Amino acid sequence: MQLAIDIGNTRSKAAVFNDRRIIFRKTFTDVSFEVLKPLLKKYKVDAVIFSSVAKEKLSHGKFVQNKIHIIELT
Repeated sequence: MQLAIDIGNTRSKAAVFNDRRIIFRKTFTDVSFEVLKPLLKKYKVDAVIFSSVAKEKLSHGKFVQNKIHIIELT
């Protein structure tokens, strides 16, 4: 499954996809690896797609440590 994260200036959105179908989505005011960790476990995410317009980006390090493939859109 894939997790798509769109990080904006005031809000961030996350959605979990199973093939082409959205099976979970949520809006966050503050997003971090620790906030997303339960989603990674629950849905067995194997890839993350990042999109961000914010100056401060979510750190990719913990995703890499957990062997999750990352695609970044800027």
